[in-house]
Amino acid sequence: MYLKTSIQKLIRLSFEQPALLSGVFMTPLLEAYAGGPLQVRLISQQLRLLEAAVPELMLDQWEPILERKVLLQGIGNAITYLYAETLIVPGVLPAPVYTRLLQGEEPIGRILQELRLPTFREVIAHGRAFIGDITDGMVAEHFKTCPGADVLYRTLLLYVNQRPQCAAMRITEVMPWAYVYDRQDGSATLAPGATG
Repeated sequence: MYLKTSIQKLIRLSFEQPALLSGVFMTPLLEAYAGGPLQVRLISQQLRLLEAAVPELMLDQWEPILERKVLLQGIGNAITYLYAETLIVPGVLPAPVYTRLLQGEEPIGRILQELRLPTFREVIAHGRAFIGDITDGMVAEHFKTCPGADVLYRTLLLYVNQRPQCAAMRITEVMPWAYVYDRQDGSATLAPGATG
C-alpha cells in the first residue's frame, strides 16, 4: 500500500509540479502503479500537412507533421490510464525512432530508452481542466466519463540530441483527476482497477 501511495504521489506531482519530474516518462510510473505492463492502443496516427503554424515546434503552415493519438491501457483489464496526443516532426527524429513510431505499438518513452537516446523535456503547459476543453469528446468515452470531467494534463516539448535547437515533438498527456484524488475531500485514492 505504501509503494502504491508513493507512486500515486509521483504521478500527481508529474502533473501538478511537472518541472520537478519533467524528465520522467509516464509509462514506467503508470506500469508500477498498475502492477503490470501497459499497452499502447492507437486511436489515430496520420502524416499530414499543418493547417496552421506551430511556433513551439518551429513549423510553418503546410509543413508535414505526424499526429499520433494513443491510450495507455492495462493489458489484461483494458483500463485506460492515460491519453496522449503527440505532434511529431518527422525530419528531426532518428530513423529508427520514426520507424518504430509508425508501427504504433510502443510508448514513445520506451522507444527512446531502448535506443538510449538522450532527451530533454520542456514543460510548456500543465494544470487541471475539463476533458472536453483540451481533447475531443471521444477521449472522455475512453475514460468512461463525460466531457465535463476534471482532468490533469501536461504539455511538453521533447528534444532529441540530433537537433537540440528544435523540438522533435509536442506531447500532451491527460489523466482523469479522479484517478489520483477522492472527489469529496481532495485526498488521494487508488486508480481504477488498482487494489490496495
